Amino acid sequence: GNDRLADLNQLSAGLTTRYLRDDGLEQLRASIGRIWYFEDRRTNINTSDSSLLTRGTSSVLADIEWNPSRDWSVFSFTEWDPYQNYARQQRQGVRFRNELNRMLSISSTQTDNRDPDSGTQYTTHQVDTGAFWSLTDRWAVFGRLLRDINAYEPDARRPESPILESLVGFEFQNCCWRMQLMYRETSPRDTSGGDFTTEKRYSWMFSFQLKGLTTLGSGSDDLLSESIYGYSRRQYHDY
Repeated sequence: GNDRLADLNQLSAGLTTRYLRDDGLEQLRASIGRIWYFEDRRTNINTSDSSLLTRGTSSVLADIEWNPSRDWSVFSFTEWDPYQNYARQQRQGVRFRNELNRMLSISSTQTDNRDPDSGTQYTTHQVDTGAFWSLTDRWAVFGRLLRDINAYEPDARRPESPILESLVGFEFQNCCWRMQLMYRETSPRDTSGGDFTTEKRYSWMFSFQLKGLTTLGSGSDDLLSESIYGYSRRQYHDY
């Protein structure tokens, strides 16, 4: 049958301003954007608030990033709901990345959801820390820690630990091959109930790559690209 992927009868507009130093470094960037809808939507990721499907405009999205040097950056993002006059999501953080395959990120994310009928507000606040650190041209260590700061919904079950996800591992590479070994713990969501499960999941991941040929084992690169800022742009040594 037909599959409706998205409602595209809309107009999106955004404004971005940048400040560049004399050496070409983008020192400051600020953006703001919004969507105007010309008809009600039939599909929406957030189905808990049906009013989102009939609004004439989207939330206002704004972000700003300051780069005091080539290695450091500070950023802030806000999603503002003009209908209920509150910030649906706020994210702030600090990032570090240099040319030696050393990268570090620390960010704080707060998400607020309000029931338009009852006015009840549900808040989640999480801190995410990730790092990939090259010790030498061959050896590197990496890790991530995603931690919950406050409660979930008032009647929801809490996980056994405020640590929602953690992983740690190391990497070794030479001229011909590269290997990674990591240990990971997660407190996943129960998709049927929309809540966190009360049991943690534990896993080991091993990846072995013949450079220029193929990779054996789990896709650890994909996971690290999602977990650690800057990992997808890391450099690989050919020796």
